[in-house]
Amino acid sequence: AKLFPRDWDHSYAEVPLIRKDQQKRPSITAEEIEAGLVPCRRRAAMLVALLAGSGIRIGEGTGLEIPHVRKPGIIQVRQSADRDLLQDPKTDNGFRDVEIAPELYAALMDYIGDRRTGFVFQTSSGKRWSARNALKTLTARFGKGGFHRLRRFRTERLREAGVPDFLEKYWTGHARPGVTELYVE
Repeated sequence: AKLFPRDWDHSYAEVPLIRKDQQKRPSITAEEIEAGLVPCRRRAAMLVALLAGSGIRIGEGTGLEIPHVRKPGIIQVRQSADRDLLQDPKTDNGFRDVEIAPELYAALMDYIGDRRTGFVFQTSSGKRWSARNALKTLTARFGKGGFHRLRRFRTERLREAGVPDFLEKYWTGHARPGVTELYVE
């Protein structure tokens, strides 16, 4: 027995076909990142550098707490920020340890300074810096395209370096094969 007695006419629904080859997947170059960082405040510049250098999601970046920055150059993704809430990462594969370049790790540690607790990216009052405010800054400096441009940047660099697919998927927090494929044109 049907729960809802309805027969669908699939030919009438006119659901559009999704053509992956025609989807927009904007990325960003190292030169664009460097040029955009010049006018940025220190907090915004560090967030952009971390997102581009690690490939973590914006919510994972704004939800990053200082104890999750580990030696030697490991970012532990254990939570994500969404609006005013801290929550588990987007998927089970979102729980991961992401390796970052030694130069980025040194810059991040310099940014954190002698703080031992709290959020890496916080306001002067100690509250977590919101993704919404970070997006305003990013859009003002880099134009439209969103934070995924920075995740794609990391994926492109990993592929250029010949990093194995399983490690690329692990660091980006993807589970299914093919998801990361959408990141590169």
